Amino acid sequence: MRKNQKNMKIKMKKNKILTFILLCNLFIINTQLKAQFEEDSLFNAFKKDTNLIDLSPAKYPIFLDLGLSANAYNGDLSSYQKWTAMYHFGISFNKNEKWNGRINLSFGFITGENRTYQSSKPNEQGAPVTFFSTSLVNFNYELKYHFIKTKRWAIYASQGIGVMQFTPKNEDNQKLINLLNTRAADESYNNIAVFFPTSLGVNYWLKSGYGIGLQGTILNPQTNYLDNIGVLGTRNKNDQVLQFRFFVLAPLRIINPKKIMNFKKRNNYTNEKE
Repeated sequence: MRKNQKNMKIKMKKNKILTFILLCNLFIINTQLKAQFEEDSLFNAFKKDTNLIDLSPAKYPIFLDLGLSANAYNGDLSSYQKWTAMYHFGISFNKNEKWNGRINLSFGFITGENRTYQSSKPNEQGAPVTFFSTSLVNFNYELKYHFIKTKRWAIYASQGIGVMQFTPKNEDNQKLINLLNTRAADESYNNIAVFFPTSLGVNYWLKSGYGIGLQGTILNPQTNYLDNIGVLGTRNKNDQVLQFRFFVLAPLRIINPKKIMNFKKRNNYTNEKE
């Protein structure tokens, strides 16, 4: 029990450090983008030429998507009882009115515990774990459909497909996949699985072009071994993860080079004017 508490404290400290790093990255990105575009006289001239390009926040084609989420596991040992953090780094596409995509890389962990849990097959060899902590590394693509999309607001649903790598460990930080006595005889599994995240979300664009949002997701992993329990478990379906993600969108302002040349020719824009 003490080891379990010690490991949880260590993970909490790691999460605080990662959160601090994420916030620092957001600040650096904001500073760099502001300096890059606000001090660029050509870009400022572009902003004054409303006939050239629509610079409203909702029209930026690509966003850097950074987020932090709370995640809860549902499986043999618990049902959405413990919440843990995951960190998200992605690219969101925003060119189209209704359909847009998003690429995401995320990492974190989930946990579950039931100290009174017993095997559903007492005659089988092996004893299921009563506690686990599983690290997750996920990569996925999702396609979003916008029910509502205005200059400032967007409400959407999305369906994705991805691959997750998961590593269940016990309170002694041992990899459970290597501890054969925690499963039935000759029971093994692959710690890489496909998942199909289904989401509903909303985001708001600020006047600066940046955005913030919230998204709820059911990950739908195609495995019953996030908790290292399969044959000896009481559930006959895959484990599940519920996720609530807060995210920040930073616009990557990409301007067509042809539009730059046409703008220069039309306005006789030269380096001497800068």
